[in-house]
Amino acid sequence: EEFAAFQVLEIALQCTKATPQERPSSRKVCDLLLHVFSNRTMDFEKMKLDHHM
Repeated sequence: EEFAAFQVLEIALQCTKATPQERPSSRKVCDLLLHVFSNRTMDFEKMKLDHHM
């Protein structure tokens, strides 16, 4: 969870760059965020499976 928060913060910081050329596109931001949260979901599902064993 802490690592995911760090990743989201890194993405947010990229969005605050001075020039538009330095900032990621909206599409890229969405892709990055989906990656962060899909990994968290997979980790959560794995934890649930490990807990049941």
